[in-house]
Amino acid sequence: MTAGVCDVVSRVTMFVGALLVAGPAAAQGPATQSAPVPSPAPSIEPTRTTLTNAQLDRLRADVGTFEIALRRAVDKAVLETAQWAEQIVPDVRIGQAAEPVVHGVPAGDASITFHVEVAELLGVSLFQAYAQRSQPPSASGPVQRVGAQVVSGDPTTGPVEAPKVTDAAFRQHYSDFVREAVIDTVLDQSGVLTLKDDQMLAVAVIPVSVTSLPGPRARGELILSVKGSDLNQLRQGKISRDEAKRRIVETHF
Repeated sequence: MTAGVCDVVSRVTMFVGALLVAGPAAAQGPATQSAPVPSPAPSIEPTRTTLTNAQLDRLRADVGTFEIALRRAVDKAVLETAQWAEQIVPDVRIGQAAEPVVHGVPAGDASITFHVEVAELLGVSLFQAYAQRSQPPSASGPVQRVGAQVVSGDPTTGPVEAPKVTDAAFRQHYSDFVREAVIDTVLDQSGVLTLKDDQMLAVAVIPVSVTSLPGPRARGELILSVKGSDLNQLRQGKISRDEAKRRIVETHF
């Protein structure tokens, strides 16, 4: 009987020991399994241009040539403004506050855009002061001299006042000369650029101030855009220059 009891106790002891060993192992089994490492997401990059290095070099050269043409257009406008002002006040010199800055960039296959930064003119205030002190008109005769202009006078109504050119009017004359010079350049010299029919040529003329303190920028950009197909038809003689000029889209922003 004693042997039987000992045998039962031994078996119970072994069973409890097995439970004690298996319990922690079962509890730790799933925890010891390492979680799968997620694979890195594929890197997404912009699409590279299909142009070769040789094609890019040619494009840079063409863009640089048209940049020179646009700078000369602004210089021409400055000269025309100075000549116009000289007809009113011969003794005042009008000039640029800074040379124009031109940057051309291709926007993929959609367009080629040029930014033309045009500084203000120097001598405008002096021009206005001299214009106001120009020769006083005389009411003694039918003809009077006002600055460099000859105007008719009426003795019955008194002297004719000298024409006043406000700062805004002067700037408008300058803007008009710049606008016409840039349009002429787009029509006559953009042939240096190789434009596809579905591409756009855009020129943004941006007024900048280099003599005044920094402040809020005044809105006054002139944007001229034209389709490559219109310029190509002009080069091929399919449309007239006037028709190509009419197709230029003018935006003031």
